[in-house]
Amino acid sequence: MKRGFVLLPLALLLGACTASITGQQSGYEPVSVILPEGASVDVLSEEYPIDENNEDPVEIGEDVSGVEIGRDATCVLVNQSWFLVNKLALPGSSSEIKPEWLFVPADLEEEWPNGTGGEDAPARIDSALLPWRTVNNLGTESQWVVLEDTCIPHTVKVSGKAPESFINFLQTPAGQDVLARAGIAFPLEGEGPEEVSRIVTLPQSE
Repeated sequence: MKRGFVLLPLALLLGACTASITGQQSGYEPVSVILPEGASVDVLSEEYPIDENNEDPVEIGEDVSGVEIGRDATCVLVNQSWFLVNKLALPGSSSEIKPEWLFVPADLEEEWPNGTGGEDAPARIDSALLPWRTVNNLGTESQWVVLEDTCIPHTVKVSGKAPESFINFLQTPAGQDVLARAGIAFPLEGEGPEEVSRIVTLPQSE
């Protein structure tokens, strides 16, 4: 059953961002990548050489066949600023969200059928990392809040066709930190970098 993001071909330019920066770190084979929507290739490129000229991009995501590199969850998230402006109580659970308040991406409509809102709706189905991906310029807060009782956990994988040096890097402590800071995945163990965990942590499954 699909959960989270669907990684689409590069040419579709939907739900994915592609590499645009080339690094020169010694001993690392450059890659081009397809990441989950909203993740930052620029942050990844600070630590690993990214080369958009590589013709065969490496995919990272939930539905990829490959090596587990991190964790995430698909959740209902609410925009606390919208509820404040409209003088409405912030929902504490999904049962308090009206269908017109909830945006459900097309690839998740079978699993989350009750949303009728558009992309600007004050609630949405998205990655638990959305608050970090939309943090303000000071890195202190986000408009989005996770409703933890709605979350479905899953792992994040890198394609098995990726260079060995890239896979190995993503499994190192430095690689685990950059995955979190780039908004790609929570670490396989622990909460990750403090700047990320101040904004959001991986919801605990029952």
